[in-house]
Amino acid sequence: MVTNDNDLFKVSEAGGLNLAVGKHLDFETTESHTITVEVSDDELKATAKITITVIDVNENIAPVIEKQSFTIAEDVLDDAEIGTVAGTDSGVRKITFQYDKMKQDLTELIKQIRMIN
Repeated sequence: MVTNDNDLFKVSEAGGLNLAVGKHLDFETTESHTITVEVSDDELKATAKITITVIDVNENIAPVIEKQSFTIAEDVLDDAEIGTVAGTDSGVRKITFQYDKMKQDLTELIKQIRMIN
C-alpha cells in the first residue's frame, strides 16, 4: 500500500482488504477513506486510488433488560444479595441499574413482610 489513511487498513499479498488490527471506523468523524494501492509483477507495477465509504449505524440503541424474578426467604437480612439483575448493551458503554423510586425499596418491603409474619 502506497498511502493508507491513518494506517486504518491492510492489504494482504492476495489482495484482501481489511481493517487493521486495533483500528475502528467512525462515520461521524470521517464518512470515507482513500488509500492508494500498488500492484506489481516482477517487471511492471501500477497504482490505484481506492475509496472506502463508511455506512452510518445507530450506536445509540437502548440497553436491554429482560423480565426477571428472584426467590427470597422471609427472614433475609436487609443487606443480603438476592440475585444479580442482568442487562446488556450492544455497544461498549457501561450500563448502570436503578430501581423504580415510585415503588417501595427492598428494605421497606422486607420490614413489611416481617411485620405480617
